[in-house]
Amino acid sequence: MSAISRTAAAALSMFALTAAVLTAQQANEPAQVPVNDNATATAGSAQSPSTPGLNGEHAYSKVRIVRISEAKGEIQMDRNTGHGFEDAMTNLPIVEGCRLRTEAGAVEIEFEDNSTLRLAPGSSVEFSQLELLPSGAKVSTVNVLRGMVYASLTDTKGNQFTLTFGQQKLQLQPSSHLRLTVDLGASEARLAVFDGTAHVESPTCTT
Repeated sequence: MSAISRTAAAALSMFALTAAVLTAQQANEPAQVPVNDNATATAGSAQSPSTPGLNGEHAYSKVRIVRISEAKGEIQMDRNTGHGFEDAMTNLPIVEGCRLRTEAGAVEIEFEDNSTLRLAPGSSVEFSQLELLPSGAKVSTVNVLRGMVYASLTDTKGNQFTLTFGQQKLQLQPSSHLRLTVDLGASEARLAVFDGTAHVESPTCTT
């Protein structure tokens, strides 16, 4: 065999060996999958949902610390869970949508700033709004269905406390102390303000 032939044969052998090594390496390496921008965006959205309130939506939180601070006699609460009215007791938490009624008993509800709402026997209320603003202020709206309630507010600025009855809305100011009596069906109501001020709004006027 000539020198040229031997050189060509050696080159072919080296080429074949290099190809075999590369093939073996490729067989052991994981496959490289092209990145899909749409899939990446979808996965990122699922892992990092948009923050509530970012665009003004769902800005209010329902996380509140409102509880029954004292209960005497027969007290019942409907926690809006589909089970109707059940016996209530001291330290039971109150959330938005709850209904509370007293038959032969009385109850006191305490809010985060130590403001209180007391229900005399034969009274019924609904906590229609218990929200927390982004600023930290609390918004509380209690619908008085019947009976007598006493509201005593502390001198906490920024919080909003409202009592509703029938078509009337009673907005209380900080440091207010009052009594509201509502007949069954809210056909008649009597208001006594012991301290502070209160604004009563109706469909026709404001007092």
